[in-house]
Amino acid sequence: FSLKMVNKKTFKPKLLESKVTKRIDVTEDLLIIWITKPDEYSFKPGQYCTIGIDGLERAYSIVSAPHENELELFVELVPPPDGMLTPEIWKLKEGDTVSIRPRAKGIFTFKPKYNKHLFVATVTGVVPYMSILRDYLYHNQTGHDFYLLFGASYQTEFTYKDEIDEISKNHSEFIKFVPIKPEPPVTIIFFIWGLFNSKKLKSQQITEVRYKLNKNFFKLYKRIKKIIYEMFNNRSSRV
Repeated sequence: FSLKMVNKKTFKPKLLESKVTKRIDVTEDLLIIWITKPDEYSFKPGQYCTIGIDGLERAYSIVSAPHENELELFVELVPPPDGMLTPEIWKLKEGDTVSIRPRAKGIFTFKPKYNKHLFVATVTGVVPYMSILRDYLYHNQTGHDFYLLFGASYQTEFTYKDEIDEISKNHSEFIKFVPIKPEPPVTIIFFIWGLFNSKKLKSQQITEVRYKLNKNFFKLYKRIKKIIYEMFNNRSSRV
């Protein structure tokens, strides 16, 4: 009796191919892109797909609901050295192709056993929630409440605000939308903090600025606290 050593190779699934059908440049560093959905490709709302260009792959959450004919992706540009694939995505035009793994993955999906759901996101983080809400409305589901807190530093970053406004208006009985725009923008806060550290502001000026910042964020805190308190009056909730 003898044992033979078996070389185990890492299993790599056969990659599929998707074609770019449309793109919208929201800002210089935000892009919505639509690609064809391969035959028999399936996913759950909230999951992500893995696409690639020339062997370089990254995962992106899917904006589309499963019933839609194409895969919609919302991507933020991350320049090198931190970002390697997104600069290549920015070069794509209609008709170009990308690779896509045959299976979507992810456990960040809708859990119907919870009656109330609190969605919190900034900029591209809203993507899985869009998929979940589109799918929920498409199937005319009922019995759940959704609270979506969507934050951004600038108005141009509220990419799906119009769509969310529309669905929350048409379904106000169970979808509550709270857009949150910091006042002042976060970048300004960091700038002021830098001035604090460099001691370029007089003590009185620092106190006045801190008071204004604290006042704005205290208003925001009270607003969010009220929403969460209302939501968690029912124990069957999920964040």
